Amino acid sequence: MKSDKRQPIEPARMRRRGTRRARVVAACLVALQLTPVTPAFALTLAQAPLYAGGAIPPLVMLDLSKDQQLYKKAYNDYSDLDNDGALETTYKHAIDYYGYFDAQKCYTYNTSVNRYEPVAVSATKYCTAGANQWSGNFLNWATMARMDAVAPGFSDSIVGRQVLGPHDMEQTYHLRGGNIFHGELTLGQMFHARPAAGYADLRTPVRGLYQAGSATHGGGGVTGIPGRNVVRQVLTDRRRRQRRERLTPWRKERSA
Repeated sequence: MKSDKRQPIEPARMRRRGTRRARVVAACLVALQLTPVTPAFALTLAQAPLYAGGAIPPLVMLDLSKDQQLYKKAYNDYSDLDNDGALETTYKHAIDYYGYFDAQKCYTYNTSVNRYEPVAVSATKYCTAGANQWSGNFLNWATMARMDAVAPGFSDSIVGRQVLGPHDMEQTYHLRGGNIFHGELTLGQMFHARPAAGYADLRTPVRGLYQAGSATHGGGGVTGIPGRNVVRQVLTDRRRRQRRERLTPWRKERSA
């Protein structure tokens, strides 16, 4: 007499089977990372920024964002500095402008050392024009930046700068196309279409192999969102496999 009572499933054996599969997937991922990729064509990649070795025509100039207007003139043409109700649209001699020059001195430019040097004292802040003298007060108005007014000495603290274009980043850091996001963040390459249509669930045609990075849904930047998404997808697929495995013996029994 046949009984319809379901046979108990051995959970320990299923857990061991799931653990073995997880280890195999992890081993495959490690092997893919450690295996050197041989390109279909030979690449000669630079080991230093290209601009350091010669004149390389730039493709795109990257300009770092400037916090509001801190790098612009400290004294613009639409401020009322002396609170007289009128905007100072140009230099106003009655105002003592803050800066690195002494407003009570006159300066001349020394071409041998490429700098302005004081040559005379002027209580009225006026200097002799025929002697190529410049008022320190006027030089403060013309040269002072807002950043230096907020943080004195900031400009002199800059010891170097580096400008990298997409071509430099591709050749130096091996970023395909020189794009740190591994693909433009346009409407046609975002959400369900990132990195490509049909692969937004982070799966790949290789079973057990998933993808995560700047090119996947969540985008680039230091957010960790792509990694979180792929972990959730792996756990979801694992639960689905476990449910199928629990139901498979029962289905075989019912069909017998």
